[in-house]
Amino acid sequence: MEGADAIDTDLDALHVLYRAGLRSLGLVWGRPNAFAEGVAVHFQRSPDTGPGLTEAGRELVRACNNLRIMIDVSHLNERGFWDVAALPDAPLVASHSNAYALCPSTRNLTDPQLDAIAASDGMVGLNFAVNFLVRTRPRMQAILWK
Repeated sequence: MEGADAIDTDLDALHVLYRAGLRSLGLVWGRPNAFAEGVAVHFQRSPDTGPGLTEAGRELVRACNNLRIMIDVSHLNERGFWDVAALPDAPLVASHSNAYALCPSTRNLTDPQLDAIAASDGMVGLNFAVNFLVRTRPRMQAILWK
């Protein structure tokens, strides 16, 4: 599930969703919610875009760790990432994020974040959207017609 907007801060919905099969949760999708700050996509800007997890977000991560629901750090801003990393109950996973050093988009992960994921025995899945792969912002028509 990408974005925890459907989960209440009492976490009642989390348990319902878990019983229905939820096993992977991205806390945000591009905008803030009750749990964390999402990261809007901006090119040539830092992923450090505001506050991280709220207290409700920390409780959600702990509850997910107890239920063995994987937390996906894709779409979290940098502070949110480090807040999740500070609750070391499970490997860090970014299901669709890329390297900031290769393409400076706010949605991509910095080298220290990638190092933290590796140190946790986690994994990073690539995002094949062009805006997260190349250093310059290409025009979509040029890409589609090449």
